[in-house]
Amino acid sequence: MLAWVGDHFVYDYGTDQVIKFSKFDRMIGQEKAREKSVAEYELCKKYFGDFLLETRIVVSPDGRRVAKLQPKISGRFLKKADLADERIQAQWVALLRCYDQYVASGAPFLDLLGQMGVWRRCLSNIYVTPEHALVLFDATVFTPGDFPRWQWPLVYVLLVVARVLQGRRVEEFRAVAG
Repeated sequence: MLAWVGDHFVYDYGTDQVIKFSKFDRMIGQEKAREKSVAEYELCKKYFGDFLLETRIVVSPDGRRVAKLQPKISGRFLKKADLADERIQAQWVALLRCYDQYVASGAPFLDLLGQMGVWRRCLSNIYVTPEHALVLFDATVFTPGDFPRWQWPLVYVLLVVARVLQGRRVEEFRAVAG
């Protein structure tokens, strides 16, 4: 196991990949989880293109588990201080344009903040690689309708909090980039 963060358990998969299992899959059901994973990846690929880390959705042979296979990358979470680098700032501005178009389209909430972004002043679903490239490595889309009806009140509260925190953080980053 490499990490247990946000909604994923992340493990090494071979020498150059990771495999991620969502904690939410059991809550929403495996069949729906597979459909949701594919749909959210396609939606995010449409808006974020090359910023989005290549991801392959796989299902266990027995059909009981859904996972995401991704290339193993190194880097760190995007911080405001990273925007002092002109290369990173230019990519942030381009990624922000993609994000603004995504939001304007009426698409569901996309988590850029990530778990660590709640506690630190960063966007922890965006990596800065050693090559100074920005990579959106976790494209998780949330709507209460993805979950069983009895969970909607909790999911709704979490979404409200996430939207507020992420909105503030994105605006802080936007202000730094000018």
